[in-house]
Amino acid sequence: MRKVPLETLAGVWIFVATVALVVEFAGYFEAGLTNGRGYPLGQDFINMWAGAKLTALGRTEEIFDFGAFHAFHLSVVGASIQLYHYSYPPVMAVLSLPLAALPYVPAPVVWLVGSTALFAFAARCALPWPRAVLFALATPALFISLIAGQNGALTAALLGGGLDRTN
Repeated sequence: MRKVPLETLAGVWIFVATVALVVEFAGYFEAGLTNGRGYPLGQDFINMWAGAKLTALGRTEEIFDFGAFHAFHLSVVGASIQLYHYSYPPVMAVLSLPLAALPYVPAPVVWLVGSTALFAFAARCALPWPRAVLFALATPALFISLIAGQNGALTAALLGGGLDRTN
């Protein structure tokens, strides 16, 4: 039996994960900007974007008012979604302000592509061997973070960017 090179398996996983992400995101236009089952496009990302947008609008206090925050979410997605709360420190609303300049529909795409690019860059800097980025992008945890619209790729990029590469 011939072994399949790890690079090939990583490339296949990245391709399959990318197709799965596109299919998943395409399903978020079923009811407004939701999948019709209570989840908005970008899932957890809506919190970060809404916090930035409300801050840009001078309505920062609404971020920590569950009712007002949920009402803002509903006004964005145009359909019923589950209750989301702002689980970031207040400074995150300021740090994520550039996202508020974008309409909601392209914002999660920009966020996910940008944070993944930073993750790939940090992986390349931290692990300068040729296949480091390929294997980093093939990490299933990255797929889970992206499909849920979370900040895992950015967090990993920041942590990876702090690694000592002098040895």
